[in-house]
This record gives sequence, structure tokens and C-alpha cells, in this order.
Amino acid sequence: MRVLMAGGGTGGHIYPAIAVADMIIADDSHSVVEFISTKKGLEKKLLYEAGYITHHVEMSGFQRSFSLKNVKTAICMVTAPKKCHKLIEEFDPDMVFGTGGYLCWPLLSEAKKMGVPVTIHESNAIPGKATLMLEDAAEIIFTNFESTKDYFKHENRHKVLRLGNPLRIDPDQMSREEAREKLGIDSKYKYVLLTFGGSRGSLFINKRVAEIMDRYSSKHPDILHVHATGMDRYDEFMKDFNAYHLSNCENLIVKPYIDDMPLWEAAADCAITRAGSMTISELALLGTPAILIPSPNVANNHQYENAKRLEDAGACILMEEKKMTIGGLELAIDSILYGRRSDLLSKNIKTFATPNAKEKIVEELKKLSSGYSPSLVDIT
Repeated sequence: MRVLMAGGGTGGHIYPAIAVADMIIADDSHSVVEFISTKKGLEKKLLYEAGYITHHVEMSGFQRSFSLKNVKTAICMVTAPKKCHKLIEEFDPDMVFGTGGYLCWPLLSEAKKMGVPVTIHESNAIPGKATLMLEDAAEIIFTNFESTKDYFKHENRHKVLRLGNPLRIDPDQMSREEAREKLGIDSKYKYVLLTFGGSRGSLFINKRVAEIMDRYSSKHPDILHVHATGMDRYDEFMKDFNAYHLSNCENLIVKPYIDDMPLWEAAADCAITRAGSMTISELALLGTPAILIPSPNVANNHQYENAKRLEDAGACILMEEKKMTIGGLELAIDSILYGRRSDLLSKNIKTFATPNAKEKIVEELKKLSSGYSPSLVDIT
């Protein structure tokens, strides 16, 4: 099977694509999977580290307010499809597969015009703009949440398969004890508190975490508090960290980026993070109790919708930026680490897990590649 893939901008678009690509190769070593990427996007770095060939196609999204970047995007809307057309001719894929983000549009829309089967995966509760633009073109629309189907046109809902979020982790090899052993975490720490603001980091979460480290974690030596600032926000965070005189607290670890995030998520007794679909899916698979702080700066407020579905099921603690206080955050952490909420949150978040999503998705892609009809019903 020959597959061209696209998905960029954030880890939530890129990691599911890599998980599916890895599964395609694992299922048949003769398969060939390649990607398109921008020159400077996060996808280029992550795809290089994963060992995949990438083809440069410059694309960007429209800004909501007036910006000169919109001129660049308008130019890309003309040039990117032409580049994708040539790439499709040369690569001759059996299908194209997209996981959302503006990078999907030129590849998938051009593939449809050329008669190449188009497949999409939408990981968020509310589909993104690129997914909605491509719903007519798609042969199959894979989703993570059951309710996502309602956002598509009625005539396209028969294409929707809710199979979950494809992940690169194996929960059977990721018990809390095994994860801590692999990470070399000292047994003197009874609890692990993990905090991060998504793949790019978050100024808001960084500010609150610095305060929590000062007011709470530094005063609990039985807690190992590990925080990822985001690559571009590390120096900024360390100014606050040092201003609080925290450098001598050995139970506080600050990293720009955590490459082995699933391992740390498995080791954690509590995670405080954004509500991106990839993060939620990993935490669900691992049963990690979570305090979710949705980003208010995303399209359609989809992170809030992601987290709200978990909160309604008693599967997370949801804290909105506009309502959150440091005192409230301290109480929430306390209720998980020292109270009775941990077991219930862990049990409930596991109900959102889809451990075999990547295997099921690849099976559907194989059917499509072989000319068989996909299983256009919910088979979870």
C-alpha cells in the first residue's frame, strides 16, 4: 500500500498520523508511507525524528484578524495544490490520509480531483475547518468522539467511523511502576505531578505552574513535580522560576520539551494540561487522573468541548482560565493526590480509551485500497 499523508501545526495533528503510518509499515513492510510538511513546522521535526520522508509544501492558515500573513496564505492556496498535483503524479498513492490542520487541504483536495481515494481523521469533538472543507471529498471520515458526526452534513454522516484516536503507546507495557522504573524516579517520591501546556507550551499554564511550584509543590517533598514549558518558552519560564528562588528544590524538574511524554503520563499520579485530543486520548488509555485547562485560543473552542465531555462523565476536573484561581488549583491537586478522587477519575477516564484505534483504522484503509467497501458503521 502506498499512502501520502498530511497533518501539521500541532502535535495533535501529527502524532496520530505517525501512529497510523507506523501501523501501516508494521502490518506490511512493503508498504510505503511519505508525508508533506512545511519547512519550519513542528511536523517536519517530528517526522524527521520518526524516520519518514517528507516533501516540502508551503501552506499556512488564515488569521482571524487582518494580517499580512493572510497574503502569504492566499498565495499558498494557489501554489500548494499545484505542488501536490505533481507530487501525487510522481508518488502514485493508493490513497491520501489527513489528520487535520491547514496542511491537509491542498493534498486531499487535489487528490480528490485526480481520482485518488481521500481519508480523514478528526480527533477533536468539534471538527476543524480543514476537515469540514474536505468532508465532501472524503471516502471515510474517522473520528475520536461519537458526537463529532453531528457536525457534518447529513448526506456525509454515513462516511463517519468512530474508531478513536490512533496512539503510539502500548498500555500493556506502561504500568505506573514500570514507567517510573524506566524513568529512574527515586522511590522517595510518593507522587508524580506532571504539568505541561501542549506541544507548543502555554504562557498561561507556565505562569500558574510557577506559582504552584512556589506555593504548593516546593512544600511537599513527597511530590516530584515535572513541568514542560514548551521549546520557545523555557527561558521565559525560568525567569519566574528563579524569581521564586526554586532552584534548590530537588523535587522540581523543568524541561523545555518532553520527548517521551507517554512514559511520563504513565508515571504520573496527576496531570495538569490543556485539553488537546491527543493528550486526552493518551491520558485515557493510561488511566491518568487529570486537571484539564482548555485553551480559549483555538477554533470553535474545541478544547473546552473535549474537556466538557470528560467532565460530564466524571472523568476529569475541568478548570477554565477565566474562572481558575491558584487556590482552586491547589485544592484540585490535593483532592487527587491526598484525597479520594484519584481512583474514580482514573476509572472514568479509561472509558474514553480506544486501545486498538490504529489497528482498526489501518484495516479500513486496507479495505479501501483493495477495492472493498469500508465498514461505514460504528464498529467500536
